Amino acid sequence: MNSAEPQGVFVYGTLLSGRGNARVVRPVERIAATLNRGLLYGLPDRGYPVLDLSVDGPAPIRGELLRFDDLAAALRILDRLEGLRGPWRFNLYRRGVVEVTTDVGHLYSAWVYHLAEDARLPVGAVALPRGDWLSESP
Repeated sequence: MNSAEPQGVFVYGTLLSGRGNARVVRPVERIAATLNRGLLYGLPDRGYPVLDLSVDGPAPIRGELLRFDDLAAALRILDRLEGLRGPWRFNLYRRGVVEVTTDVGHLYSAWVYHLAEDARLPVGAVALPRGDWLSESP
């Protein structure tokens, strides 16, 4: 399936199955997926990663596509969790639309939280060249 309208949210960090924020929202489906752009960084002193879409890393970003009965309601919760405070205040993240591929080859349009264009990588950020926060976290 592929559509211009986002079909869910691509997650790559603490919202993954079994991680600390996995229960913040209740998706109806979790699908293993990859994002073929961007570079993932671990933030060891903060315990979560950040995705920079302005550069490409050597490997796809591993994560999950979360699908919801009410995507708009889930986004309101996730926007608060990810600290989106409006354009007049500092935001580490922005929410944008990307295309992700499931492990069985289906394409989906999805929201993703990524490093804001006007934000700098936090001090201590460590590049994760294999694109997998779970296995590469420092």
